[in-house]
Order: sequence, then structure tokens, then C-alpha cells
Amino acid sequence: MKTALTHLCQLADERKAAKHPTLPAHARVKAKYSDKSANELTRCIVDYLTLSGHFATRLQSTGTYRADLQRFVPSQQRAGLPDIYACVDGGHAVHIEIKVGKDRLSEDQKQAISDLQQAGASVFVSQDFQGFYDWFTAKFLTPPFP
Repeated sequence: MKTALTHLCQLADERKAAKHPTLPAHARVKAKYSDKSANELTRCIVDYLTLSGHFATRLQSTGTYRADLQRFVPSQQRAGLPDIYACVDGGHAVHIEIKVGKDRLSEDQKQAISDLQQAGASVFVSQDFQGFYDWFTAKFLTPPFP
């Protein structure tokens, strides 16, 4: 059985082959992905969605260092927004929150998720790439039943 990470690596390798058709297969570096850290899992999900023809981006909520003030200024982004925003399936908004290890949702995150779902967006809290892949393929890649 093919795992989600194996499928992601295959998609990335196919994209490399299409982008560099004159480069022999043995000379192309094989794609490697891991979902052991939050940054690695975020990269897996964004790359998978992008390689599958959807739009996806990581939302950065960190502040900006202001040299004139000699301190960080908080972001203007709403507190609690999920880590990844994607647009799939003809314009459907999808948000993915990344939680690896013992990391848990904050109250701001719970409220933002609730607000997004009430507005019609799909939201998923991902702890690993296989879980995201299974949710995404079941929700968006299987035909709806009559």
C-alpha cells in the first residue's frame, strides 16, 4: 500500500521530470519529505496541494522587527488563524492548523476554527501528513454520492 508521503514524493519527482525533461532520471535528486516537525508537516501539505493543482500558502502570524523602535511589532493578522490557507475544488476555502507532538489548540484557534466553519470553510487540524491526506482525499477527491 502506498503511503501519503510516498505519493507526495512521487508527485514532486514527476514535477521535476516535467520541468527538466532533458535531465536524465539518474541525475535528478529524489524528493524527500518528513512530517516529524511542524515546519516539515506544513511543507508537506503546502507542496501536496500545490503539486495537485490547488492554491496553498502558509500564513505567517509572526510580528515584524522594527529597527526604529528596537522591538517586534505584533502582526495585524487575526489571532488564531490556521497555519495554511488553500483554495481547492473550484474555489472552496480550506484551512489547515498544524499541531505536532504535544501542541494543542489555543482558545483563539478554537474560536477562529469555529468562525471559519460557520462561514462555510473546511478546516482540518493535522497532526501528521497521512491524516491530512486521508481527510483531503475523502472530502475532495471522491465523487459525491447521490
